[in-house]
Amino acid sequence: MNLPAPDAIGLLYFLSELGISVLRRSRGTGASAADGGSLRLIWCVVTVSVAGALMAQYLLPQASYALPAPAYAAGFVLFCLGLVLRWVAIVYLGRHFTVDVAVAADQRVVTSGPYRFIRHPSYTGALLAFLGLGICMGNALALVTLLVPVSWVFLHRIRIEEGVMQRALGAPYRDYMLRTRRLIPFVY
Repeated sequence: MNLPAPDAIGLLYFLSELGISVLRRSRGTGASAADGGSLRLIWCVVTVSVAGALMAQYLLPQASYALPAPAYAAGFVLFCLGLVLRWVAIVYLGRHFTVDVAVAADQRVVTSGPYRFIRHPSYTGALLAFLGLGICMGNALALVTLLVPVSWVFLHRIRIEEGVMQRALGAPYRDYMLRTRRLIPFVY
């Protein structure tokens, strides 16, 4: 079985994120946006990181590593699992998931499904997808160029989101933060 090339995998991720951006903006239904420009920053960092990874892959072949078929398949599986986790988290929140930071007037803390152990499963999914894509690129510098800046920008966004959620939802969200981890169950 032939798996898709890294370029096709990256395109799939881009189309997925474009769909999320178009479909999941807050629509002023009692939501108050507090994004702080982080959505634009995410798009900029991801775009530059992907471009940098592609440049590293093609301009610095000495950073490439031999990628046996099982390793490529593992990277592809991580990518797919990441996308699935991201979409499951988004669908699970339903109308309360928005790409801009917003809290609806009737919003409550969700502590079940993918939110049972981690507070930000959609970011965990995105990071898994980037890890899988980076592995599939077969270049160590490309992998680092994808993961480091994207992880940084997601952590920045998480700080913004958690501040907004604490202010909007109060003690229930703070209690939830004490019981769960941000991105990796039982770890971080």
